[in-house]
Amino acid sequence: MFHLAKSLMRFPITVSLYGMKQLADAVVPSTATKPVEDILMRAEAQLSRLMRETFKTGDRLTVETIDPMLALMTQDGLQSGHMIKTGFDLMRGLTEMFGTHLPGIDHGLAWREFTNKLESFGTFRYVDSVLNIPPQSDAPLCVLIEKAAGLDPYLSVWATEGIGHYVTERAWQTGEPHALLTTECLPNHSAVALHAGMGLSLAKRCFATLTPSSPTGQLDDTLRRFADLCAQNAQPGCFGIAFEALGLVAQTFMPELRLRFDRQITTMNPDWLDFFWHGVGRGAYFVPRSSVSWRAGALMPLRPPHDLARENVISGLAWPLALVNIRHPEIVAQFVTRHGNKLEESAAFAHGIAAALVVWTQATGGDPYFDGFAKHIPCSANKALVRRWQALIHNSIQEASRYAPDIRQHGQLEQLFRNQPLNLIATSF
Repeated sequence: MFHLAKSLMRFPITVSLYGMKQLADAVVPSTATKPVEDILMRAEAQLSRLMRETFKTGDRLTVETIDPMLALMTQDGLQSGHMIKTGFDLMRGLTEMFGTHLPGIDHGLAWREFTNKLESFGTFRYVDSVLNIPPQSDAPLCVLIEKAAGLDPYLSVWATEGIGHYVTERAWQTGEPHALLTTECLPNHSAVALHAGMGLSLAKRCFATLTPSSPTGQLDDTLRRFADLCAQNAQPGCFGIAFEALGLVAQTFMPELRLRFDRQITTMNPDWLDFFWHGVGRGAYFVPRSSVSWRAGALMPLRPPHDLARENVISGLAWPLALVNIRHPEIVAQFVTRHGNKLEESAAFAHGIAAALVVWTQATGGDPYFDGFAKHIPCSANKALVRRWQALIHNSIQEASRYAPDIRQHGQLEQLFRNQPLNLIATSF
């Protein structure tokens, strides 16, 4: 497959879907279950690696730092974000073809989930290509938001998060960002995504030089600097959204520092601990294995040190599971099927689904993907799944619809980024 993908990446963008289908037929025979599992795991591992590398090196990637599977190869190597995004588009088409040729629902859903990860991450990370932003552009933030709003609702959400990251990276070129999202009147629908993208840029820049052997004083100073930057650049009620990105960055780039972060944040300001572990949960979703193929009983790919951490990790994990796959509720249903016993042990997963859907409805204003997710009815032959879908997903959808207006009205959107029921958020103002 990797030789095939490398060859495909040399083809022009006009390579036909019919031709890709023919190649998929040839490469993935109907009985190749075990090889297909291996290919999927390698693909997931490469996406995880790509996420780490692009956040470390920006668009200045080289052939040595990225696998051909997820890159557009040319004679001169990787040259621009546009070319890399084109490679994403080609690979997305190819994985869609593979996903329709795999034996068993688990394999097909796993490839579909991988495709969704590619599309959401590719749109976020290469938003300059998606929106045709010229190099070194100084286009105002409001103009970029308007361009993102013109996309399909699914792409618009990830592109808006990408804009938050893009404008923050642009600001770093002239020094530390200051009042980045506070100086303009931003549309309400863009607030969460912009702050999430900004937080990722602030976190990766602040903590880039930390290592497992960094002294406690350095870790403490860096945490304070990061928190100050979040406060200086965030709108009221959005500090926690930006700070939560630290957990995602820690889980993705420096998981060996999670416990040290936990101790330092507890000492500095324990109110921030929920945000941190919620972000760790979001980052855990992108481990190199599809969530629908995680072993039963292996819900937690890490070991949180205490109950608050564990509950927020589960709540945070629910976010990308729901939002990345909102167009395909059957992927979420498969996850519930495999892990229903664990998910029912606490309300954290349902809280995470409900909070994520509040954010989605705010970002899109209502769209066919949310409607399809809300109307999904899992296979009635699986009585346990039907019951758990009702308890964990359907009830969360109803809560999101009920409490979203009050939560949006009061503007404390950061409260959605910690594990708690929506009714508590809505009545706490």
